[in-house]
Amino acid sequence: MTLSRVKIFALRQFTAAFLWIAFQKCVQIGCAFSGLYGNIPQRKLALIIPLLFGGDVWSAFWVGAFTTLVLLPLAVITTETTMRVVAAILQGLLAVFGVVSVYLTVAIGTTLDKTVIDIVRLQAQHGSALSFVDSLSRYFTPPALAFIVASASLAVYASLRLADRISPLVPKWRKLWFLIAVLAVFHVTLLPGLKSRKLTGAQLRTWELDRSFPHNLVASWGFSFLREATNYRENQSFQFYFDLSSPTTPSFLDSPPVNGGTPAMTNLILVILESVGAVYYNEDPELMPFFSVFPQTMDNMVSLHAHYTTWPQTTNAIFSILCSEFPHPSAEPISVINPRLPSECLSTILKKAGYRTALFSSQDITFDATHRLLQDRDFDVIYDLSNMPQTEGAWRYSWGLDDRVTMSTALRWALSQPDQPFFLVVQMASGHHPYGVPDDVATTSTANASDLQRYKQCMRFLNSVLIHLYEEIEKQGLSNTTLVAVVSDHGESFGQHPGDFTHGPTIWEPAVWVPATFFGPQLKGVTSRVVNEPTSHIDLAPTLLSLLGHEIPPTMKGRDLTSSRQPRLIMLGARPPASQFGLRDGKYKFIWTLETDLQELFDLQADPFEVSNIAPSHSDLVAVYADIVRRWRKHTSYIIENYAEVVGQMLGSKPQ
Repeated sequence: MTLSRVKIFALRQFTAAFLWIAFQKCVQIGCAFSGLYGNIPQRKLALIIPLLFGGDVWSAFWVGAFTTLVLLPLAVITTETTMRVVAAILQGLLAVFGVVSVYLTVAIGTTLDKTVIDIVRLQAQHGSALSFVDSLSRYFTPPALAFIVASASLAVYASLRLADRISPLVPKWRKLWFLIAVLAVFHVTLLPGLKSRKLTGAQLRTWELDRSFPHNLVASWGFSFLREATNYRENQSFQFYFDLSSPTTPSFLDSPPVNGGTPAMTNLILVILESVGAVYYNEDPELMPFFSVFPQTMDNMVSLHAHYTTWPQTTNAIFSILCSEFPHPSAEPISVINPRLPSECLSTILKKAGYRTALFSSQDITFDATHRLLQDRDFDVIYDLSNMPQTEGAWRYSWGLDDRVTMSTALRWALSQPDQPFFLVVQMASGHHPYGVPDDVATTSTANASDLQRYKQCMRFLNSVLIHLYEEIEKQGLSNTTLVAVVSDHGESFGQHPGDFTHGPTIWEPAVWVPATFFGPQLKGVTSRVVNEPTSHIDLAPTLLSLLGHEIPPTMKGRDLTSSRQPRLIMLGARPPASQFGLRDGKYKFIWTLETDLQELFDLQADPFEVSNIAPSHSDLVAVYADIVRRWRKHTSYIIENYAEVVGQMLGSKPQ
């Protein structure tokens, strides 16, 4: 292949890529105008449309470069006709992948390119049964299928037919690539400046429509690969404990949040729900009476009414719950960043104390490599969707197993050796998209129901499972020998804010405010059944260990709610594309959206739905919070990446 033909080939790949990426972007813009991304002012959307294609030019560059580099070696051993056919097939495959990305963004609410690749990889490596078939099948309507076919066909047609028409442009290729370079630089430099008020003085929000899947993919995978390849570490000493003291309420509480508990060495059952947000049963107590009614009527139950996940993603949340640690503030879960960091957790401590330990999950724990985090955590047995015993014929859906079966199987294990204390973790699946429940308990038709209706049906189902657990503990005579903690890993969003669906990229209340309830003999003497002080996942392990009468290891970052009277900041983080980080401080909640550099402040007492941004009138407080969040992200990154070294130094004193 001559140099001239190579230029034509490269230019053709770029043009074909740009055509189908631009086609998909036009569909996204149409979806935005139709309201699928939330209540976006159309006049503002119209103004930013010219800016949205900067990312598509940059993405087309990545696709063109990728296909050119892949196919050029074939030019040495094959004909040009074969090359064109192979290029067309490759462009078609990339187009379909791009369609899936756009489709997931519209249907599920977040770009999941990397997740799709992870699922394919897991299925290939581990034979994982996890899939998005159930999640997506209900969205594959005739118009959607027509969109997929049209996009793929456009990519193939462009790749096959543009070569001859592009040939006359080759002598002028320098001018064309100069324009491409200018647009790429615009996307990388000027567009973020426009979005962050640095150039215009006004906030420009693109609702993530300026992002395109190839660019996302290169950024998310490329940066993590670069970090691993260079093994970059900062050569500096960090305090092991980050200062979480409140800048607005320096005084101590009158009493600990959970006051009057009596420590006792009992069994421990930890139930981790999936995607249950406190917003929904708080608005409608009948959805989950277990959290809204039970704590006020049971003399051995305490409910944390302002409890937050550290990160709206399951693996990171489990890490915080079990180990009282903050996850790494990046796109990758802790199971990928540093799954075997030597942190103490509930299972390791209780195993040393003579407990039997087990984890039963309705889900597939190979997803997000969660199994890598759970390995070497001193669990005697770990069962999930793939190897759960005695589940033949049980109802299943794409995300997991019938939670009733998982719970009953776990309880049989707990009762199998009554002479030895046990620590049992039970992880639920219902509540995760596509919000499936067993057929025999379904009351909402899946054909016509909205996602929110299906989700609330999951909440009612989970409520029945929890009530059955409570009754079974009473029936089996465990009520005086077992402490139970029930918490959700994270919440779930349904468009309460523009473009905010499911969970992962944002820290709005629907995604991070979750239920947390304890019941057991240790709590019969508490002075208050409802705790309104904001609490975090990192507070659970120290509190449970204290109630069990065990020493809290120095590595745990959370506070013991039975003894600590110091108000603490609740730190929050989320993954790309929005990458929101922030904190809860008393009545205030601060949110910093890194994707737009937008900093917002809300008074949750006066504005529980986070509608009115009061940051402009509290600029000094916003500056304080922004500095805390900035330092916390840097601190947490360093600690997780250098955990063994920093723990060995154990610099700083543990906060009370």
